[in-house]
Amino acid sequence: MASNGKQWPGSSGRFAPGALEFVTAKKGARLFKAEKIAYIKRKGQRHYPFNTIHRYNGKSIVFSDIRKDGLFLYYKPLNGKKEKKINTNRVFSYHDKGEEVMVFKESIYNGDTLTNERVRSLMEGRQDARLYYKNPWTGLAAFGIGFASGYFLNYWGVFVPAAYAGVYSAINPLKSKRKIRILGQRYVTDDYYRFGFNSRAKITKLQWSAGGGLLGLGAGVGLLEYLKSLEK
Repeated sequence: MASNGKQWPGSSGRFAPGALEFVTAKKGARLFKAEKIAYIKRKGQRHYPFNTIHRYNGKSIVFSDIRKDGLFLYYKPLNGKKEKKINTNRVFSYHDKGEEVMVFKESIYNGDTLTNERVRSLMEGRQDARLYYKNPWTGLAAFGIGFASGYFLNYWGVFVPAAYAGVYSAINPLKSKRKIRILGQRYVTDDYYRFGFNSRAKITKLQWSAGGGLLGLGAGVGLLEYLKSLEK
């Protein structure tokens, strides 16, 4: 079972309103809210215990009611009362009462046949990247670069962390034993899954590096201006 990037070996138990009891191997029965459950894995297959919309970007939306009208899906979030809508171009499929309803239509792109299973692999790779790809050191390194740039170059230093964020985020995350241990051999053998994982991981890298760089730049410029004020 995957929840907030953590895996809990065990077995699923009874349902509660908006939650699922899960019997973990070490800590016994625990109650997980629907929004905290990414999916349950049994024999290598993913199972979704609640009504869930699956977006191409790897995000999942848990809902209580859904209907389709033209180009939109109209749904009520599980714990919400107001109906919302989402364009079907952003949705791969959704599970409603245990049954999967496909929204994606197979197509050909740049000579490559995009079948349901290929796009599913891409979507699940992005889903797992959201769960498991963590790289806080990127933010720390970007903060240091931004701080130095702001301190020595003042506001002109903004171009340094921006360049760092652009270059660094364009590089695929390195393969590692830890990544393969968590994701399995699928990360090595499934090109679509790996592409999906890496594409989402790059966005995470960009967010960390850009955010850290801007914070560091602000701190560097702030320190520089403060030291200048003391000299007056």
